[in-house]
Amino acid sequence: MLSRTICKTFQLITCKRLYVSQYVGKGTPCLGIRRETINAWERRAPLAPQHVKRLTKKGVKVLIQPSNRRVFPIQEYASAGATVQEDLSEAQLIISVKQVPIEQLIADKTYAFFSHTIKAQPDNMEMLDTILHRRIRLIDYEKIVDAQGRRLVMFGRWAGYAGFIDILHGLGLRLLALGHHTPFLHIGLAHNYRDSHMAINALRDAGYEIALNNMPRSLGPLVFVFTGTGNVSQGAQQLFEHLPHEYVDVSTLPMVSQKGRGPFDPNEFKEHPERFLSRFATEPQLSVRDDLSDWSERDDLSDWSVIINGVYWDADAARLITIPDAKHLLTPKARSPEVPGCPTLPHRLIALCDISADPGGSIEFMRECTTIDKPFTIYDADFHQCSDREHDLCISLLPYALHPLVAKLCIKSHVNMTTSSYIAPELQSLDQQAKEANVTVMNEAGLDPGIDHMLAMQCFDQISDHGGKVGDQ
Repeated sequence: MLSRTICKTFQLITCKRLYVSQYVGKGTPCLGIRRETINAWERRAPLAPQHVKRLTKKGVKVLIQPSNRRVFPIQEYASAGATVQEDLSEAQLIISVKQVPIEQLIADKTYAFFSHTIKAQPDNMEMLDTILHRRIRLIDYEKIVDAQGRRLVMFGRWAGYAGFIDILHGLGLRLLALGHHTPFLHIGLAHNYRDSHMAINALRDAGYEIALNNMPRSLGPLVFVFTGTGNVSQGAQQLFEHLPHEYVDVSTLPMVSQKGRGPFDPNEFKEHPERFLSRFATEPQLSVRDDLSDWSERDDLSDWSVIINGVYWDADAARLITIPDAKHLLTPKARSPEVPGCPTLPHRLIALCDISADPGGSIEFMRECTTIDKPFTIYDADFHQCSDREHDLCISLLPYALHPLVAKLCIKSHVNMTTSSYIAPELQSLDQQAKEANVTVMNEAGLDPGIDHMLAMQCFDQISDHGGKVGDQ
């Protein structure tokens, strides 16, 4: 149960006792299953047909909205005894996986779904206000726990599986953009695999190539860091087992230390997280390295390549990586001379998978969650911003003096650029950098007639069309 006052403070009521549910209302109990509408990729369902069959056998009427995207065919629900219809107003309880659009919330009903409101997430505050205004009871899956306070409804290991597969795909793309072809490039996004067996086979194929030393040696060893001990982190590590690797447990370097560098007490940290500071950015708890021949030559525990973040975070807890930490991690280090065609990495940290998905949370600079449509973003620590790499062209209409700044960002992000200004000396000085990045920066070409001349002629024609005259002064 979740309630909220007008001043936007929360009272969370968590039930830790076990109850046997019993319907005490009038008439036939009726349950409604919503169609998931949060995005085109959402296929999950809160109940499977086998669950519906058990409910209908006990006399519960089940209504389900039709959907061709749901993972279970609608025919299976119908065979289990559910009534397929759009209108769910008859149901006393309406359930779904993700949030319900505000305009579809029915007053005086009970809803159960992941509301993403218990941390006062700004994106869902309007929905919570509407729930209160319409006298709706909200059961948030995130607050359903057992007698020990452990969550009973969660994404669990599957979130770890999907996140890990996706970041390997992103790692392959990023390394390719930096000049390296790796076996990770042949791992697809998680939703492209029909089942987990297909995904695991793809991981094993990549692992086989790595075992054959088919990795660019100029990359050095890749260091994978996993955070968290829950189902999400365990799921990611479970898939990692299919790649050649070596575990290194840095047990003497706790992830979190008390302010003043005192001893770490796990129970105190759970009860009073505000008393602790994170030392994760300098002292990781667990790192995983692939078994490459030059392992001993690069044994630096802060030399991470990929971070898979699976920790739970709230506003009182210390962050794993702050914005200053990120700037430190992404600062180019001194590098050995490059061999043409075999570049070294600008910095060791290449990819970060924040499965915890807390914007501005344990990874402070992660302000927005990515989507299946746009699964990756590039973070620029110098400007503290994420760039959208989905675009192929940047059109700069800023004052001419600002074009060089835009051009530098485009070259850094490997995005082509065009302006309507002539080539200034500051832009001309970027010519070699643009060529090395394979980026086109197009300016006013000086053609006759040029853009300015053609715009002037268009203006003259418009004046003539309206009966006016253009004279010489």
